[in-house]
Amino acid sequence: MAAKRVLVTGAPSGLGAALADLALRAWDALGGVDVLINNAAMPKRRSVIALKPDEAEEVMRVNFFAPMRLTLALLPRMLARGSGTIVNVSSVGGRLGIIHESVYCASKVALCGWSEAMAVDLHDTPISVKLPEPGPVDTEIWDHPEKVVDAKNADLDAFITGAAGMAPR
Repeated sequence: MAAKRVLVTGAPSGLGAALADLALRAWDALGGVDVLINNAAMPKRRSVIALKPDEAEEVMRVNFFAPMRLTLALLPRMLARGSGTIVNVSSVGGRLGIIHESVYCASKVALCGWSEAMAVDLHDTPISVKLPEPGPVDTEIWDHPEKVVDAKNADLDAFITGAAGMAPR
C-alpha cells in the first residue's frame, strides 16, 4: 500500500478562509493531499431559550462552514489529480436531537446533508466521501465548564435515555 498524505483538521474557533488557505499550503507542501479529514467539533451547551444568534453562528462556522471551505479549497485539486477521499466527521447529533445542544445538532445535520449530497454529486468521479457519525467520544470536547450532560464514557442508549428523562414535559 502506498503512503497516503492525510490532512486532519479540527478547530476550537471559527477560522473560515484561513483554514482554506492552510489547506492549499498543506497541499503544496505535501505534494498533494490524498485524504482530507474534517474533524471540527464545538458544542454550545445551553437550552435553545438561552441561545444567542452569535453563539449559533460561531458553532456553525466551526462545525459546518470550516469543513465546507476546506473541502471546496481542495476538491478541484483532487478532481484534477483524479483521486481523493473526503471524511467529514459528524455525530449522532446529526441524526437526532440532544438536550441543550440544538445548534450543535443543527451544525452536524448540515454536515450530514452536505456530505450525502456531495457523495451523490461526485458518484461518477474518483473522489470518495465518507461520513462517520460517532456517539459520545472521550475527548476534550466534554471538558468545558458549562457542560450540562456529561456523556463521557457513556453508552449511547444510556445517554439518550438520560437526556430524554431530563427534558421537561
